[in-house]
Amino acid sequence: HLYRSNYDMALRDFDAALAIDPGDTTEMVNHGLPHLHSDNAGAALTDFLQAARIDSSDAAAHYGAAQAMATLGDTRGAID
Repeated sequence: HLYRSNYDMALRDFDAALAIDPGDTTEMVNHGLPHLHSDNAGAALTDFLQAARIDSSDAAAHYGAAQAMATLGDTRGAID
C-alpha cells in the first residue's frame, strides 16, 4: 500500500504488524514512512526516534529521523 501512495491502508498494515511485535524496529520505521509521505513529519519523527531508541544501530531509523527533522525545518538536528 505504501508504494501505491495508499498511506491510510499502509498505516493500518503497519499497526497490525506492531500489534504482533511492538518492538519490531523495522515495522516502526515502516510505520513512519506513510506519515512522512503524507506531510505528517511530526508523527514520522516519533516513529523513527522510537525505533532508534530501541536499536541505536538501525540506520533506517536514523535516516528517517533526519528526513523528518529536515522536513520540519530542523536542519541542525537532521545533521547531528
